[in-house]
Amino acid sequence: MKQTVAIVLLMIVMVVLGLRELDRSSNEGKEKELLNRIEVLQQMNDSLLFANNGLDKTINDLMTKSDSLNKEIKNSDWQLLKLKNRRNETIRIIDSLDRNKLLEFFSAFNSADSSY
Repeated sequence: MKQTVAIVLLMIVMVVLGLRELDRSSNEGKEKELLNRIEVLQQMNDSLLFANNGLDKTINDLMTKSDSLNKEIKNSDWQLLKLKNRRNETIRIIDSLDRNKLLEFFSAFNSADSSY
């Protein structure tokens, strides 16, 4: 009976050692797979960082152009406002002229010289 117990215990130890070795070998395979996956992810990360830096530069260039265009738009708006004011002043002046002064204005001659 002691021999049977010893044989059973020996078999149990052998099974445990065998399972342990199987687990170790499968863990080594998983470890290699994980290391390969980490390397691939690091390469993808480096590629994305490079692309991100390029996009940051493009954004900065576009922001600079946008600022310049906004300044030009404000300048054009200011010039348009000045032209509108000048036009309105001219219209007010023309509206205030009497018939003889209008004739002078549009015909470019003195109404006192005409027989009209």
